[in-house]
Amino acid sequence: MKKKFEPLTYIDYIIFMIIGVFCFFVFEHGDILHTGGSSFAYLNGHILDFYDYNVAYMEGNAYLPSSYILFAIWNIPIRLLGLMTVPSFVAPYGVLMWYKLLPTLVYLGTGFLVYKIAMEFEFGSLKSKISAFVFLTTPIGFYSQFIFGQYDIFTVFLVLLGIYMLLKGKRWQFCLMFGLAITFKYFALLIFVPVLLLVEKDIWKIIKSGIIAVIPFAAEVLIYKGSPAFKSGVFGFNAVGYIGDAVIEIGNYTINIVVLLWALVCAWAYYTDLKERKDIIKWGVFFCNLVVFVVFGFAKWHPQWLLFAVPFWVFASMMNKRFNVRMIIDIGLMFVFTYIIAYEYMENADHYLLIYGAFGKTALANLNNMLTFAHIFPSTFAPAMHTIFVGILAIMTFFSHPKYCTDKLDEDVSKDIWWIRIRFVLGVAIFVVPALYCLIYALK
Repeated sequence: MKKKFEPLTYIDYIIFMIIGVFCFFVFEHGDILHTGGSSFAYLNGHILDFYDYNVAYMEGNAYLPSSYILFAIWNIPIRLLGLMTVPSFVAPYGVLMWYKLLPTLVYLGTGFLVYKIAMEFEFGSLKSKISAFVFLTTPIGFYSQFIFGQYDIFTVFLVLLGIYMLLKGKRWQFCLMFGLAITFKYFALLIFVPVLLLVEKDIWKIIKSGIIAVIPFAAEVLIYKGSPAFKSGVFGFNAVGYIGDAVIEIGNYTINIVVLLWALVCAWAYYTDLKERKDIIKWGVFFCNLVVFVVFGFAKWHPQWLLFAVPFWVFASMMNKRFNVRMIIDIGLMFVFTYIIAYEYMENADHYLLIYGAFGKTALANLNNMLTFAHIFPSTFAPAMHTIFVGILAIMTFFSHPKYCTDKLDEDVSKDIWWIRIRFVLGVAIFVVPALYCLIYALK
């Protein structure tokens, strides 16, 4: 009897695990020290005065309570063991890795959620498993979680959980999940509105859904509205204003490009009337990709934020007629992304991520400007990289249109399994190899 072909084998998962574990322990950014460290204020009983109390220890907090509450729950064992007792920027390496473990587990859980959504898309069991693997191994997403080591995955997980609830016909749960997602990162709102407008045309039901979605945000703001530290920290966070910086000046007034284009996407979604579930799925993924293009194509972004775009890129790829081309494009996108990091985030998101990893003490003592990413990636081409990046995003978005999707959503993509493997290994190597080379060169 002929053995059934299995495109994904245990070797694929072992390779993913080995690379993931290596990057997990070797690379890290310091941001998580602030968020994880701040959470101990809650564990010390400072509930209502959380933001004011942390000013003395952490110089303020920029996020709504959700992120800190989640880390506080996660850090209960650390507090009970006495490894950390007060908010602090500094933590032992083991505690730092404990911080990083929480979003990493959520990242893996999000992969399973991608599988569940793919099943609802009627991809079939095999293609759904491949979808989850493609999500987990997307180079930019892998960088965000295993190398940069941040917690944007909380928002991504809740957004996808909201979409899953919508696919299951649970409308108020869909709204509530997006509402919770907004309290972690505001990006969720930009996806929620066009998705809602695509599936709902009744104005009163739209308003009702909007009210449900805003409840978690409003509740957290109301609790701390009297705190000066909350107002200055959360609403004074400069990254929130990046979208506001994308403007066209006309005479004595300006037009915000992101807001204008996003409004057009929302209007397009509302005026798109669909009956077939398959069509709703195709157009829904397309509109989500449009939002991603508008936000990351026309506004400033931080490297870890692009994780938010990954699941929508993945679903678009899985439905595309040229799946293998999409995998190749992902490699190119990672190269341009790394090139941008070399100059835009020098000594921050490049090889300096080694400083908080397993080679931290060695890296801190030896990393210098003898060899940097900027030496490896020639400055001649650096000014063009943002244009190329936006161009690639535009291509990915345009060809996510339902016109370029397969007729059968369960169409087999397993023949392109080697492109998935190459995309992962080569994509991650584009960042990891130069970073380790910089470290080795410095140690010499």
